[in-house]
Amino acid sequence: MVAEKEESLRWLTDQPEGFYEVKPWHPKRSLTANNYYWAMVNELAKAVGNPIAVQHNLLLRDYSEVLEIDGAPVLVLIPDTEEAEKEVLESSVLHLIPSDKVENGSRYHCILLGSSMMDSKQMARLIDGTAEDMKACGLVPPPTAEMAAALERMAKSEKQKN
Repeated sequence: MVAEKEESLRWLTDQPEGFYEVKPWHPKRSLTANNYYWAMVNELAKAVGNPIAVQHNLLLRDYSEVLEIDGAPVLVLIPDTEEAEKEVLESSVLHLIPSDKVENGSRYHCILLGSSMMDSKQMARLIDGTAEDMKACGLVPPPTAEMAAALERMAKSEKQKN
């Protein structure tokens, strides 16, 4: 249920005894935005020769945010080896960015927000950054759904004129 605080409290008082999770609502990224992002990731990955998971993680490192709890970054320790870093970059489940701190042969990594955890503002930053990376590689980002529809209407209009 998504509602204003007062409405949520009224609803909650009508519920049977038990435990309920209440948390702030944030606008999530749309499925259209998600599909658009992944279309760009696929094209960029092919162009630069990276596996899709690696390209996704590199983009998250550049344009995502670090996951925080109570204002502190969530950290994990990973062995400070090339093999471990390769495994981190190839992960499609956990998205990490290495820090400068190494302790007893392990490097601290911050957990990054994956695209499924992003709100619409964070997703827009990821999409904009990915589009800029595509342009830097000489690629043309695909048109958004709205742009594709507008181009289709223009093409139909041109056909009707001829």
